[in-house]
Amino acid sequence: MKIQTLTKEEQRLISFLPAGAERPRSQSELAALLYGNASNENKRKVRKLVNQSILDGAPVGSLHRSYNAGYFLITNEDERLAALQTLRTQSSSLIKRADKLRRTALWTN
Repeated sequence: MKIQTLTKEEQRLISFLPAGAERPRSQSELAALLYGNASNENKRKVRKLVNQSILDGAPVGSLHRSYNAGYFLITNEDERLAALQTLRTQSSSLIKRADKLRRTALWTN
């Protein structure tokens, strides 16, 4: 897939991402670099910006390990597979929550 033209904000995000998964940059660190601080609102902006960058074709991966979590630029197939596994785990969890919510009784007083 060819990378579409990235916005200035997406290009700025990419400039802060390390090439490779060895030392991914945390969401908090990216929020501080991009927006001045790591508030919850700015971390949400980072997630949204990462999502849009991926949809525009940028090879941005993420890892959610307790010892080494964050975002990075995917440089090889092993990193791509690790990033895909993270997404599969997240999507599976969301589907389980949605299924449970569909079957849950409504709140009554």
